[in-house]
Amino acid sequence: MTESSTEKLTDRLRLLLQQGGADVITIKIRLKSTPDSERLQKAIDTVCSRLTNAEYIGISGTIHGTVKATRVSALTNIAEVESIDVERTVPVTELMDPERPGSM
Repeated sequence: MTESSTEKLTDRLRLLLQQGGADVITIKIRLKSTPDSERLQKAIDTVCSRLTNAEYIGISGTIHGTVKATRVSALTNIAEVESIDVERTVPVTELMDPERPGSM
């Protein structure tokens, strides 16, 4: 990967790739905001075609899915990609509000 392409990777993802511990990684890709809806749709289609189980979340401008570790660098070459991070799984206990019984 070139220096400019690794700028889009978070430190957490960069470290994971350097360690080489995972063949497949669940990632979150943040797209740059653009008023051009056609350009945005093209970027969404391009990114989703390179991921497995891809899901676009419009409200946050992110795409979530899995990718082979060897294919992450190809995603950094897409101009509309702002950043790529490892998808973090949040334990259910962190989602509960201790002040509200039955908040689950």
